[in-house]
Amino acid sequence: MELSIGTQKPERTSKKETATPVLLGSAASSNTSLVNLYAAFCRYLLISGSRKPGVLPLTLQGLWNSYIEPPWQSKYTININAQMNYWPVNMANLSECELPLFNLMERAYPKGCAAAKKMYGCRGWVLHHNTDFWGDAAPQDAWIPSTYWVLGAAWLSTHIYEHYEYTMDKEFLQKYYYLMHEAALFFVDYLVPSKINAPDQKPYLIINPSLSPENSYVTKAGEVGAFCAGCQMDSAILEHCIKSCLNARKILLQDANNKQGKKYADKDFTDFEYILNHLKKPELNKDGSLMEWNTEVKEVEPGHRHVSHLYGLFPGHSISLDKTQELCKASEKTLIKRLKNGGGHTGWSQAWIINFWASLGKGDNALSSIIKLFQNSTLPNLLDNHPPFQIDGNFGTLAGIIRLLVQSKMNVDGTVCVKLLPSLPAEKTWQSGRIKGVAIKGGWTIDFEWKAGKVTSYNLTPGANAVSKTLIKIV
Repeated sequence: MELSIGTQKPERTSKKETATPVLLGSAASSNTSLVNLYAAFCRYLLISGSRKPGVLPLTLQGLWNSYIEPPWQSKYTININAQMNYWPVNMANLSECELPLFNLMERAYPKGCAAAKKMYGCRGWVLHHNTDFWGDAAPQDAWIPSTYWVLGAAWLSTHIYEHYEYTMDKEFLQKYYYLMHEAALFFVDYLVPSKINAPDQKPYLIINPSLSPENSYVTKAGEVGAFCAGCQMDSAILEHCIKSCLNARKILLQDANNKQGKKYADKDFTDFEYILNHLKKPELNKDGSLMEWNTEVKEVEPGHRHVSHLYGLFPGHSISLDKTQELCKASEKTLIKRLKNGGGHTGWSQAWIINFWASLGKGDNALSSIIKLFQNSTLPNLLDNHPPFQIDGNFGTLAGIIRLLVQSKMNVDGTVCVKLLPSLPAEKTWQSGRIKGVAIKGGWTIDFEWKAGKVTSYNLTPGANAVSKTLIKIV
């Protein structure tokens, strides 16, 4: 993949390229050469840090941990950080670099099954907010706002179907489908009825007790609380996970020789459908922002680094400009409120915000966040700064930069919608450029150029398992 935004060439001093710290110090909306360099560097980091199956997937510090006792033990924090490491991998045309993550899930699966059975009396498998190289599935640490969280396996499993949509590799889907299915199956047993009814007058199903990762609120007694009876992120992750299972099953059943498609009882899928229809829908606060918990409360930190309740906007697919305009407006108000109160103060949090703005078609806001990340959360060698150093912000930002220029979606009928320049900033230097070899869903890569803010040409190249070109719609 090659990316060149604008027509700028690297500044030169004494016939030598400008030193990276100096270039970083000149970060500005008009400095596209820094964005180009950063994107190429992050792609290089992805290749270097997650090269092949059998090696470690990217930890909080990836290959670049320099500590005997690193921050957070350089583990896999799976309530956002490990997943963010792999957000750009498919679109950056490096799907093979995601395979180490699936190896980790395979290692964690037996322990996740044991934890599900022994701790909760449930089928399937479960991971909490943290795991390690050996796939430890037990709750980690002793901090209420993160420890007691059971959605780690469900979130990780969504990467399997996303990987399939980019590669269209049915053998891959067959191999790893069980991880998706068993992650969803856990919640067939674990969810409980809420006090609120769905339209069919049957109770919505919730996780209780639950929490919204690492955030807290003020209780009616004026104390700090974290536990809740369900929250928006729970429903968004479960919707993403279960829809992925149902879609994957249809694909696998099309192949008469595919054992995974027939392995599981029909009742499982009936139960999945029931859960889908009984997940609590998003609600709005009085100020029009998206409700994070299942009731409106006062946040302890209005500028909290996690923005978990916007999962449906990204990396989920339940909030979109095409189908949920009201929720998009609520998401925008949520982001404005977070940022007004100091949000985006860590590198990875700013990277997530870039992707939210990209999903909302707000290129100028996204570019502003990119510059803030360069100025406040990037070290002189271009590695991300939490602080301390943490690699996830690099990869989240790479995903955001790409998604300003191209976004793709696979529909239930197998068609693929590709948006070119969906969130292009208005900044003059961004109005021309080219990108080559960026991947889209359906198993294709696309090259395109743009001038004066408009696409002037594009070319599609099929991968080994690409869907028919007639199914690709470019907008």
